[in-house]
Amino acid sequence: MERHLFTKQLKFNQLLILLTIAILYSCNKSTDTNYNRSTYFRVYQDVKLYQSPIVKNDYYDVQRIVQDNAGNNYTIYWDTLKTPGIGYSTGILKTDPAGNIIWRKTHPYNPNINSNRWDDFICDGQNLFFLATAPFSNLDGFQLLKLDTAGNLGKINFLENLAVPLNTIWYMNNITLTNGNIITTGVTRNNATFVHKPFISLFSKNGDVIWQNFNIPADTSAINSRTYNDAFIEGITEAEDGSYYCASNGDCVDITGTWDTTKLWFYHFDKGGKLLSARPKIVGWRKNTLYDLTPYFYSFVEIYSIADNKFMIVNQKVYNTNLNPGTFASLDIWKVDSIGNVLDSIEVKSDYSLLLGKTIKRSNGDILISGVTSKVITSPLESILIEVSPNLSTKIKRISSTTQSIAIKGICETKDGYILGSGIIQSFGKDNNNLFIIKTDMNEQ
Repeated sequence: MERHLFTKQLKFNQLLILLTIAILYSCNKSTDTNYNRSTYFRVYQDVKLYQSPIVKNDYYDVQRIVQDNAGNNYTIYWDTLKTPGIGYSTGILKTDPAGNIIWRKTHPYNPNINSNRWDDFICDGQNLFFLATAPFSNLDGFQLLKLDTAGNLGKINFLENLAVPLNTIWYMNNITLTNGNIITTGVTRNNATFVHKPFISLFSKNGDVIWQNFNIPADTSAINSRTYNDAFIEGITEAEDGSYYCASNGDCVDITGTWDTTKLWFYHFDKGGKLLSARPKIVGWRKNTLYDLTPYFYSFVEIYSIADNKFMIVNQKVYNTNLNPGTFASLDIWKVDSIGNVLDSIEVKSDYSLLLGKTIKRSNGDILISGVTSKVITSPLESILIEVSPNLSTKIKRISSTTQSIAIKGICETKDGYILGSGIIQSFGKDNNNLFIIKTDMNEQ
């Protein structure tokens, strides 16, 4: 495996390695709550989930939850069922508005368990679209697929319609709905020079390419001599005028693989995908030896349009724990203008670590963030919901158990203003991990 190709994957692995000991415990499963209320917490024990022969990092098994126009919920996860020559399959659970199971189906696609932060799962109200990653041995095998609300899988892989530049391999980062279409981002790597470049494309809901742009600058050379560079566009948002703003986590590695520079890029595209501007900013760096972060680096970024042509950017911030032993990871939230200048910022921390899950924009204009943390390094994981207003005021809700690990990975908002979350409730060493769905609001205790 080439290090420069999998810089992002290595960052994932480092986060997982440092969190592994936080899930080494045993506990008993809790029961479902009263379903007669409008809110609920339901555990689904009949759903198989990914099982590893070694210590499980189960925070990454349940990916997203979405809702259709009828109020039914769809949760995507990685099943234990194996398809010969493919491996683990993708499972989807459909429940009614009260959380009762309607159907459960699996499809033979092998998501890479540790990289599924890049995957996504969206619903236009009538159809589902999901981005399935490929195994390391087949990076060009990413699939953007459509399902109907009965769980029937379309036969078209949208990504096969892209005109990918010659002599490259490619992989995907994100998909987002925009005016009934699907905007996607990815990265190419030149097989001769190994240089990474981001791309952006827009698909119709039938899989036709409306436009694509593979000519996006991503030169992240900054400190010392660099030979490899990349920029992963992870955040996408539509501005008030219909143009698109994107934020990326760009990495730059020297030829020895010793130093890494984190550079956030702020891109602006017109409605037709033409690049209007690209502005980089160095935000952190690290020395890779023994994960010696100097003093921290940024990983995932999301961006959302707020009022007055301003934007909110959510960053995963990872510390050098030698310098900051009390904090492993936190969130930096920036308010920026239309050219990427930071106008205001806040940092959200937990007692030990806070890992970014999913972010969405609520109907009231606030940004909702899901995160997973441990109070101390040996305690069960707990989930945190963070609602951030355009003026960066916050409301925080914790969902936890003294004995069980509760990790929300997917969130969405219902039509009546409630929050849906999906994830793993874990009893390590006694039984399998189980999928749960929670319906709540920020005011509920």
